[in-house]
Amino acid sequence: MQKKEITKRFDACGRSLDRLQVESRKSLNLLSLVISFPNSMEPRTAAQLQLDREILASTQYQRELRRLRVLIGAPANSRKA
Repeated sequence: MQKKEITKRFDACGRSLDRLQVESRKSLNLLSLVISFPNSMEPRTAAQLQLDREILASTQYQRELRRLRVLIGAPANSRKA
């Protein structure tokens, strides 16, 4: 049972990390538009909304990582990998 749960948490952590990477790349792309068009509000608004999605993805990744660490017996708040 423990191995199955660890595998489940490991997969969830990987998926959330993949999502964070995608959202971060989108944020960078939108920020480049803000730099290219500094007087336009549309890229700024889109970038802010995207940054909110990136923050959510980061939060979800951190949550999954904490769950995995607790399951394998590592301190949930440890900064060491």
